Amino acid sequence: MKIPWSKLPPGFAKTVRIIPAQPATPRQAATVVLMREGPTGGRPPEILLVRRVRSSGFVPGAWVFPGGRVDRADRDPATMLRWHPHGSPNELADRLGVRLPEAVGFLNAALRECLEETGIGAGLFRRGTEASDRELTETARSTVRQRLLADRLDWASTLDALDAHVDVKRIAYIAHWVTPLQEPRRYDTRFFLAAVPRRAVLDLAKNEMSEGTWLPAEDALRLHHRGELPMVFPTIRTLESLADLRSVESALAHFAEGRVRRILPRLIAEEDGVRMVID
Repeated sequence: MKIPWSKLPPGFAKTVRIIPAQPATPRQAATVVLMREGPTGGRPPEILLVRRVRSSGFVPGAWVFPGGRVDRADRDPATMLRWHPHGSPNELADRLGVRLPEAVGFLNAALRECLEETGIGAGLFRRGTEASDRELTETARSTVRQRLLADRLDWASTLDALDAHVDVKRIAYIAHWVTPLQEPRRYDTRFFLAAVPRRAVLDLAKNEMSEGTWLPAEDALRLHHRGELPMVFPTIRTLESLADLRSVESALAHFAEGRVRRILPRLIAEEDGVRMVID
């Protein structure tokens, strides 16, 4: 797979040509692909893409999915008490192939970063009567989000403040990427897919993301190939893996089982672009 220089994020060329003698150690990170049903029957589901600000220290100007580093507090075992159903953390650890605290940290980081960056409480719900669940109110979510952004709350405290639970049945583990050796900031990143309602309101953290858009995967890839949506390889490959899935439910079912391969791509700078090689 090759991407022409013109379709890559600005500044990407500065790092791709040289492999340092001692590559940076990857830090654990998590990303969440938000998916909602299309606007009308028969239309494909839409995916949220957000654009990193030009001052970002990692792939500035690129269109990506919400996400970021795993914090120590994300591994707090108390958060598992708000996962529904409660047996799911062990299942997730098996899927990710890591210890339970690490698995908890990856998913919590994905959901926390999503709320921080987009204002959307992906995978979160407030339990109501036995027959139905009530969604989080926008007012409560906005107030708590501001405290989270100001580092006055960690994720466990955020769930408590929202009286929110994590619906793990509406979230799927879909990919595992490690940043290439050339990058000065490297991440060991787990990708999740989360179903969200169409009425979810996007409210970007402007210090991190400059703009956002909801698009079917095929449309996003088409715009990228036209040079209008600069992306890096993991984003492109993830969109390709979602392009043939015609509903949110089919996407969740598709990724419910099966092995997720760890991918550490090799990037080769050529005259007309960057080629990605996966061994």
